[in-house]
Amino acid sequence: MTTQFAPRASMLRIVLVSICLFSLSKAASAQSPYFRTSYELTSFNDGWGGGFSEIHDDGRSMGMRFVAQSEMANAMWLFDASFSGITRQRYAKQSRVDELSLSVGVPLYSIDERLQVHGLIGLYSFGNRGLSAIQNSVHDAVGTRPVELEYEDANLNSPLFGLQVRGTIPLGDYSSNISSGLQGSVNYHYVPGYIQSFRAEASYYIQSKWADRVLISTGYNYQSESEYLTQVYTSRLERGFFYGVSTQIGGVLYKFEVYPNMSFSTGSLGFALEPNQLSGEFSKQSFTFELGMVSHQNGLYQRFLIPAFGSKYFSFDIHHQFWSMTWKRLDGFPQAHGHDRQFSGGFQVTPFAIKNKFQILPYVSLRTGWRTEHRYSGMEAQTPEMYSALVGIAEGGVRLKLPAKILSRNCSYGLTGFYTTRMEFHEFSDIGSLTRHTVEGYGAAYGVALFVATDL
Repeated sequence: MTTQFAPRASMLRIVLVSICLFSLSKAASAQSPYFRTSYELTSFNDGWGGGFSEIHDDGRSMGMRFVAQSEMANAMWLFDASFSGITRQRYAKQSRVDELSLSVGVPLYSIDERLQVHGLIGLYSFGNRGLSAIQNSVHDAVGTRPVELEYEDANLNSPLFGLQVRGTIPLGDYSSNISSGLQGSVNYHYVPGYIQSFRAEASYYIQSKWADRVLISTGYNYQSESEYLTQVYTSRLERGFFYGVSTQIGGVLYKFEVYPNMSFSTGSLGFALEPNQLSGEFSKQSFTFELGMVSHQNGLYQRFLIPAFGSKYFSFDIHHQFWSMTWKRLDGFPQAHGHDRQFSGGFQVTPFAIKNKFQILPYVSLRTGWRTEHRYSGMEAQTPEMYSALVGIAEGGVRLKLPAKILSRNCSYGLTGFYTTRMEFHEFSDIGSLTRHTVEGYGAAYGVALFVATDL
């Protein structure tokens, strides 16, 4: 049975949130990300969600998105294109389907740079659009099992209509180059005869005038259910309260979004371009952001390096890493799934300061932190198991600093290669059969990464 989202109730929510956005808006600042010309190209995957939920390679399992906003005729126009592969694997009747959404945001109303209202019009397509072959090629390259599912009998092409309301509240400047604020948005989408969706989101942002920024977000998402089982399954995973974090440093973008009530998350990797990135110069390192992968571990890590005590050679090293267990390394797959997450912090030492030229920068990092390993049900009921321990990490590597300014003139870019080893000092918890001798391990590994050093 199709569950419809009451249009009157949805419009009431939109009106109420719009009134709140308008009433809270103060003297605005063009520093808000909502009011900057920008272009983003990202790839998303349910395995990149930060390790804050179970990872099943299911639901909205992979895809790409291009988002643009540009000022024309003194108004901000929007464009959004998304191509998703969604799957339903955790039931006896398995299926998959592809989803394509294209929309243009037509400006309807604005108040200076405080509030914007856009009407949305576009195209929605649902069916077999060829993503299965692309997904399995990527899985084969990274050592993950293929997703061999039959496409659900669906072929829908329909217009898309909607409304978006968004606003911003500047909170002040930390310096002449760094500002912060609150922003919020409400989105309503309607595909005639198929689905309706509603999403409300609020964020705190801190950013530089060159478009380096961090956003912390929370909100609520709802999508009605159709007659297609794959869509019903995915809409339930992406329903309810969510939270997320987005980082954009030197045009390198990583963000994740978590639905804790459904134990589901997604993450995005990509690049962003804004005109502000073309100004500024790099003279010294304010901090470095690094994004990479580690061998034997089907996941990602993020690192922030912050100069310690004003030193050019000594940095605080803040590190977050997560990875899913691949089918080649986890007994009982696909009946059992699992993932690891590791937070650590410490110090990193290098003999050279970053400069505006090609450099070879060796380094050593020593950190301590907390690692957890989770195993849980895949296709059948299974009691969740967890292992966690205090760990010590030693890492040595080399960074190749490139001479070119790739995306932002206030940033320097380069590549990192390293070898790391981990020692577990103290076991905190042991739920189920997992012990220090039965966890996945892989204490020693090598990895590669992209780093961005930024000058604020």
